[in-house]
This record gives sequence, C-alpha cells and structure tokens, in this order.
Amino acid sequence: LRSYLGKAYELTMQEVIAKFAAKELQTTLLHQFSLSNIREQLLKNKSFEFIGRGYLPSGEFTAKKHRMFYFHNDERYVLYTRTDITKEVKLYEEQNAALRKISQDAKKLKDKEITLLDALSHGIRTPMNGIYSSVQLLQEEKDHTKALQYLDIISDNTRRLQVAFSNLLSISDLSKNQFQFKPQKLNISLF
Repeated sequence: LRSYLGKAYELTMQEVIAKFAAKELQTTLLHQFSLSNIREQLLKNKSFEFIGRGYLPSGEFTAKKHRMFYFHNDERYVLYTRTDITKEVKLYEEQNAALRKISQDAKKLKDKEITLLDALSHGIRTPMNGIYSSVQLLQEEKDHTKALQYLDIISDNTRRLQVAFSNLLSISDLSKNQFQFKPQKLNISLF
C-alpha cells in the first residue's frame, strides 16, 4: 500500500477497493470507508467495525475485520485496524454447511420414521380389525362351517400380526445394532 501514501484518502480508497475487493461488495465498501460514514458511525458509537470480503487471483476468498475509533478520543485522528479473520469465517461457513446437512438428514430420517409408522400402523390395525370382527361374528354364529371360516380368518390375521410385530422388533434391533442373522428353514407356502 506504499504506493498510496500521500494521495487523497477518498481516491486511495476507491483504487484499493477496486483492486482488492470482491466486485459485489465494492459499492458497500466505498460507503463504509467514506469519511462521512466513518464520522457518522463514530458519533453514534466509540468504535465502528465491519467485515469485508475479497478474493485472491486463485479464487480463494479472504475476510478482514475493519475497526475504526478515535485515537485518544481526539476527533482529528482515526485509528484504523484490520484483522484477517479468513480462518474463522471459513470455519463458521463449514460449521453452517455441516449443520444444514445434519438438519436435512434429520428431516429425511423423520420422514422415513413417519412412513414406517404409517406402514406399521396399517400392518397392525388391519389384522386387528379382522380378528375383532371375526370374533364378534363367531360369538353369534350357530353354523359350524361358518364358524370354522371365522376361525381361519382369525388365524390368518394373527399370523399377520406376528409378522408385523416381528418386523417391528427387527427394526428396533437394527436401530440398536443388535441384529443377528439366524438361518432357518422357511415354508414359502405359508405366504
């Protein structure tokens, strides 16, 4: 910045901002660094600070915290400091990105939970209704053949409930990482 020594402040700031600041921030930074704005801000508060963001030729960004205040409360002298906070800003942005991903993953998981609960609810409610209705009809039925049909319905729905509860327990075991495979012979004709 030695090449700017001895030049008028406003002209120097225009050149520095045009050379080093991100294009989309140049107008804002010109305002932030204007003497009239600095005076106005320092009338309101003892210090004035803001963060500027620039880009290197490689495309990497840099972030600087700019702070101004009157030197020993003398309004003739403004002390200016600039601190590189690029690492902190990058960390902050990485943490925000990670939090957004966690939030999205949590929403997906919640959606899957709701879908699972809907399926389980249907898988339990339907056989329960079949059992309940069949028991009511069975209690009033005098015909032995029809009574046996109702008992078959009750038996089928009881098997469906056993499968639903077995699936529910398997899901519970999976979520606790306690799932174990147990090879068994299976009679496919039951399904």
